[in-house]
Parts: sequence; C-alpha cells; structure tokens
Amino acid sequence: MRTESWSPAKRRRINSQYFGRNREGNWDFNSHQAKRETVGRGKRTLLALQERFFVNGLFSSHRAQGDAEALLQCCLAYGDDFLSYMDKHRAAFPIECFRENINYF
Repeated sequence: MRTESWSPAKRRRINSQYFGRNREGNWDFNSHQAKRETVGRGKRTLLALQERFFVNGLFSSHRAQGDAEALLQCCLAYGDDFLSYMDKHRAAFPIECFRENINYF
C-alpha cells in the first residue's frame, strides 16, 4: 500500500490492528479485524463516531445544535475524504415539499 498519497486525515485515523505484513513483506489489510470493530449494532451511531474522532471529549447536549456540532467534528476528522464522499453521493434537496406546505405554518 502506498500511504504517501493518503490524506493526513486518513493517515491519522488508520488503526494499526487493521494491517499486517504478509509473507512477501508487504502490508495487507485485515478486513476481519476492521469488520469486528466497525460493523454491528451501535458501531455507527453518532456517539460511536464521536468516541473515535474527538480529541476534546464528547458532546452530550442532546440538542439539535450540539448534535450538529458533533456531526461536523466527525466530518472534519475525515477531511478531504469526506468531501469526496459527499460529491459522489450528493442528492437534490426536495425544497418543493416545503414550498407547497408553507400555508399551513
């Protein structure tokens, strides 16, 4: 693997348990270990992401603003990789739904 081309955010969040040397001396990704730690009930909650990425402790406000700030911190931890993901999976926001129901407010 050529880690030189990885973003600093990606290099910072890589867990050394996910990699091991093979017989040829190259690094291989251990997908079983990665799945054990990232797949399963509760592993992809906002709290689990906060525990993995925060340096300054957890947000525990349980309010919309606090949750939004916590999510933003998780997104910042991914850096440019997050922006690439968002560009690849973008979708149109259905603003028309709000315009149709504006008389009800």
